[in-house]
Amino acid sequence: MISLSYLALYRPVVLIRAIILFLGLSFFSLGLYAQEKNDSVGKKSIIPDKWKASLNGSYSTLVGADGNGGTIGSYASLDPLNASLSFKGTIPIAAKSGRLSFLSVAAQGNLVNGNFATVFKNTRLNTSAGINLEYNFRFGKDNPAEFGANDAKYTADMRMITEAEDHAVNAYKNEIAKIATRQAALQDQVVRTNAQIAAKELQLKVFDKTINNATETYEAKEKAYVESQKIVAELPKMRKSLEMANFQIDSLGIVSANSGGLITKYRLQQRNLANEKRAKLQNDYQFAEFKLFWITLIAGAGKVDYYTFDGTKPFADQLQNPNLPTYKFGFALNFYDQDNLTKKAWMANLGVQWMKDNNLSLLSTQEISQESVYKNTAGDVTRKATKKYTAYTEPDKIADYQQLSVFSNLYHIFNGGNIALHFFPSFYKPKDKRGYLDTGLGMMFSFKDQKKEKSTLNLEAYFVSVDSFNSLDATNNFWDRNEFGVRITLPFNKLFK
Repeated sequence: MISLSYLALYRPVVLIRAIILFLGLSFFSLGLYAQEKNDSVGKKSIIPDKWKASLNGSYSTLVGADGNGGTIGSYASLDPLNASLSFKGTIPIAAKSGRLSFLSVAAQGNLVNGNFATVFKNTRLNTSAGINLEYNFRFGKDNPAEFGANDAKYTADMRMITEAEDHAVNAYKNEIAKIATRQAALQDQVVRTNAQIAAKELQLKVFDKTINNATETYEAKEKAYVESQKIVAELPKMRKSLEMANFQIDSLGIVSANSGGLITKYRLQQRNLANEKRAKLQNDYQFAEFKLFWITLIAGAGKVDYYTFDGTKPFADQLQNPNLPTYKFGFALNFYDQDNLTKKAWMANLGVQWMKDNNLSLLSTQEISQESVYKNTAGDVTRKATKKYTAYTEPDKIADYQQLSVFSNLYHIFNGGNIALHFFPSFYKPKDKRGYLDTGLGMMFSFKDQKKEKSTLNLEAYFVSVDSFNSLDATNNFWDRNEFGVRITLPFNKLFK
């Protein structure tokens, strides 16, 4: 059973020192933050509203990728292969100023050298659990964006806007210049149509005479009647065509008389449209590349509950259940760079922690069964009650110590914020002992909501090479010494609101 009652396990002096150190660093950082805030009064907020959705869409890909240094966010994360469960809650600090400042509380629990399949066995397990506090505050002046490598593309896009404006104005001028030609063609059409109407009307008079001539045959009168009806049907259409041509001639005459003013007005419209495009382009490029630099202060406390078995000791002392209170405190430097033009982002951090821990992660376990035998009075019926323990069978190799940890995370986010590569090495240097390096590599997949403003589910498949160079001369094989896992994370909220 994983317990989160850790703080009571500490010696008061150790706990008080850790709290004082964390609070002292926090107040120091708040002092820097307040001074920086006063220096930047009246300046633009570091995170404009139109950028928040984009930041949420990319940065939320990292939520839950704990590795060896937590990211900012609120989530629940499960690693079924390594039987690890964690929760994290994050609240913004001084959000009205637009500053990147967040306080996080995280709780973790996991089985040591086990997976979730062992939870369903009747076995006493080795567990660890802990609580971490993280305070993240931005460092440096407001410098959220720059053109950077996109200068050439910005210049080309701006030139395209100017060329499009000139092309539209020149095309309009050419259309105006064609008015005289169009007028002449319409006037020629009017002359031809008038002549055709006059000829039709003359034919109609001839047919009327034939129809009214008593000396004409019936066949001639019938033919004249049919032809006259055709003319009667054609004349309205011809007169309507003539009317439309005259209207167009008059309209083109007005346009021609005011062509200079119309060209000026159209040029002004195109200039305003081009200026709007330039403003949008400049605004987009202004925030095309977004850079953030922040510091994370870390403090944590926990407990490791495990079993050991030593067959060389007296029976009563062979199976032991030691508890190790653990703690850690440190800091990390973090850098985030997002480029909306290439739809890619980078995050890198480097951190240092001083912690109390042991080397259980480097050792292997074995299942130990303990049986109690019960017999009836006659002695002919036997019952056995069995307890199983997952225990470390080389307790002399278990070492509790203080150690220095130097860790790093490098994320490369691409495919519009849906996929990321994660590289996370850690170097551990126990006090008065040989140091060793763990190296982790993960592939992350993020499933977004319909607006792509936040992640609804994050998955990370990862591999950790424990003691990559075998500095500790481990005798267990490669697969037993290393770790494979899949983190399944449900983010709870959007980071930037």
